[in-house]
Amino acid sequence: VLLAATAQSIPAIGWFSLVWLPGFPLVYLYHKQRFRVTGYWYDEDYLVYRKGWFNRKTLYLPIRNVQNVTLTQNPFDRRHRMGSVTIDTAGQTNTGGGTVIRHLPIGDAVILQRRLARRVASMKFDW
Repeated sequence: VLLAATAQSIPAIGWFSLVWLPGFPLVYLYHKQRFRVTGYWYDEDYLVYRKGWFNRKTLYLPIRNVQNVTLTQNPFDRRHRMGSVTIDTAGQTNTGGGTVIRHLPIGDAVILQRRLARRVASMKFDW
């Protein structure tokens, strides 16, 4: 994106458009740090998801509130053998919408999705 912005702005503003080029290492370092501090953990009762570098956000999702577990892939994910797991829960307004664990290796994403789905399907609900 930065390279495209630089190339398109050269005819309009000249060589001053090269000011965008130092952004490449900054974007790389930002994403590297972001993926370093993102993670999840789950057991029989809870899924804990943490993300954020500067503003850290930790979500504790009770498995009993999970209503839907979806595995999605966009073209970028398919090319790099990754997937995203979306977890829809009851009371999503408290968590800011469905939780999405992005850019997992496809094997890990499939395992997580199947284990959560099996766990939710095996739970008995008290009405």
